[in-house]
Amino acid sequence: MSRNWNILNWNVRGINSQTRWDDLRAKIDESNCGIICIQETKRDSFDMAYLRNFSPRRFNQYTYTPSMGLSGGLITIWNGSLFNGTIISQSTSQITVKLVCNLSGHIFYITNIYGPCQNEDRADFFDWLNNIDASQMDHWMLVGDFNLIKSPHDKNKPRGDTNNMVMFNSLLQQLDLVEIPLKGRNFTWSNMQDLPLLEKLDWIFTSAD
Repeated sequence: MSRNWNILNWNVRGINSQTRWDDLRAKIDESNCGIICIQETKRDSFDMAYLRNFSPRRFNQYTYTPSMGLSGGLITIWNGSLFNGTIISQSTSQITVKLVCNLSGHIFYITNIYGPCQNEDRADFFDWLNNIDASQMDHWMLVGDFNLIKSPHDKNKPRGDTNNMVMFNSLLQQLDLVEIPLKGRNFTWSNMQDLPLLEKLDWIFTSAD
């Protein structure tokens, strides 16, 4: 038995308004997803009543990491009739969940990521990636806003932190991760200036299997 499952991945940059709730619900309906990974919630707590502001009732399982003040925050939500979920690890920058398909028994892992914005905080994020034991996670997907670029071509202006790029690429290679290419645009973030800085900070990677 097999079936395809859609995953909605979105940095919402705040989830505290009716407008954003309406946008989220529309995107959930459009994508027909079974799993939702949201970054930068800018919210310190969630309960089922709050989820009902934007998610249909079939999404009845979730786990979250609170924001630090008005910065960050992650939540992963899934349809409990489709998947049985177990939290594997979580921190300010990631949530990893083991999901078992109720239909087929197939097991896979999904990591929802919001990477640190500041260099001084990236060491812990890189250490976490470096120390992951992925040997048991044959079917693994990492999605989210990594706040990192892989090459100078991932921004519209020259320069970039070479050390971060080298470390990021080295860890992806070490973990044997494969990128799922982004379609339709070259960049995912803008500083919204008249002459904007544009960067590709959102990524999706999977294990080779």
